[in-house]
Amino acid sequence: MKNEAPDYPDYMDVKEASEVVDELRGRTMHMIWQYKAWRQRRSAVLMKSEHLLMEDDLLRTQINETFRLYKVVQGEYTHLHRRCLEGLRQKTATRFVPEEERKQCA
Repeated sequence: MKNEAPDYPDYMDVKEASEVVDELRGRTMHMIWQYKAWRQRRSAVLMKSEHLLMEDDLLRTQINETFRLYKVVQGEYTHLHRRCLEGLRQKTATRFVPEEERKQCA
């Protein structure tokens, strides 16, 4: 069994994950703003209607699901970003040390 170096993500993988996180954050915030505006347009008297209560529950459920997805994707992005930085540190740490010296230190 060979002692292989760990596989680190490259910059473009991290960049794409960052864009997905930004998109989901924007979508979640937009949904929350729309929900708040929708709630303000409805009076307390109208919110007692069964139809509006169901719509309110549906909107809150959609926002919660989108927010949960955002948190999962953000966590994966953070992990990917840390792994990429770790890979960069490994590359720069071993770049200037001759291989013979690296073997002696290991």
